Amino acid sequence: MMTSPQLSSMATHFGKRGYFVLILWSLSLVCNVIALSVPFMEIHVFLKPEEVYSLPNSVRLMWQAKLYVVAGLILGFSIIFPFVKLTLIAIIWFVIHHPIRRRRMIEILEQLGKWSMLDIFVVCIILVLTNDQFFISSKIRFGVYFFLAAIFISMFTSLIIKHMNEAIEGIDHGELLRPSDAYSLMMKSGWRNLLIPTVWLVSAISLGALIAAPFIKIEGFMFNQHAFNIYTTAATLWDADAPVLSVFIFLVLIIWPITSLLLLLVVWLGWFSPKGHRRVDAILSAVASWSMLDVFGLALLVFLLEGKRLIYTKAQSGLFLLCGVIAIMIFTFWFVSGIRKTHKHKKQH
Repeated sequence: MMTSPQLSSMATHFGKRGYFVLILWSLSLVCNVIALSVPFMEIHVFLKPEEVYSLPNSVRLMWQAKLYVVAGLILGFSIIFPFVKLTLIAIIWFVIHHPIRRRRMIEILEQLGKWSMLDIFVVCIILVLTNDQFFISSKIRFGVYFFLAAIFISMFTSLIIKHMNEAIEGIDHGELLRPSDAYSLMMKSGWRNLLIPTVWLVSAISLGALIAAPFIKIEGFMFNQHAFNIYTTAATLWDADAPVLSVFIFLVLIIWPITSLLLLLVVWLGWFSPKGHRRVDAILSAVASWSMLDVFGLALLVFLLEGKRLIYTKAQSGLFLLCGVIAIMIFTFWFVSGIRKTHKHKKQH
């Protein structure tokens, strides 16, 4: 007697067709192990010996420098959590049989996966602040690239598994759609039609202003007192011979947030069938998981609180604008998502 696909593990259901998931999982694991074993970055301070940081060593050095919050966050997000996430992916693939339970765990992983990038943002901030300085300088090593690869591969694997699980659930199968099934979320919004465009427009204007607003400035008479915004951060990383990190900043702090907002507008204004709405929602969810303004904001706050022991800095107006943009975008996404769920609930009843 054959096991129902809905009650079998994904490994059983997909068999050999799912081997590429195991390959991606293994690649992420290998990259994580290598990232822990090789140097991450090096910092040169005038008249002091060069400090070479690997991920485990950075935790020890940050702790010795009394940067306790930074040490704890690096340990939690960059060392422990990536392996926890890989373990959960393996459980989703091999152990959990019910597709709805898998979906819930996948959604949690999708929201939390990007937080492993916290240490990458701290590295970017240090590289930018120490660039073009005489008394202090820094340089990235190969460990950064292995860590980036490990996190990107695991996030991509989660997206693939989510899509495969939806196929098992039958979300995109067996629907008899009529023209009357198509609708625009705007037509179902009622009084919210006045609020949503206003909130969306505030989000868009704030995000545009954020790209050019300085969020941190170097202080101290011995340092070049530069101020940095998101755009100059990406440009400085490029000049500091870190083009991969420059492109990373440009994508996750500029391109993906803007794309998320545009897709949100499509979700609200677009006239789609239920199947079309689900597909747009899936694309929006995937893009939003790669938008990392919130992770960058946390890294920036932590560095401003504790990084003064390395180089003295002062918060600028862009930091407060960043916090505002994060809050507004979270509210906008939550509000539109609430309308979608309300409409879906009404259709079911």
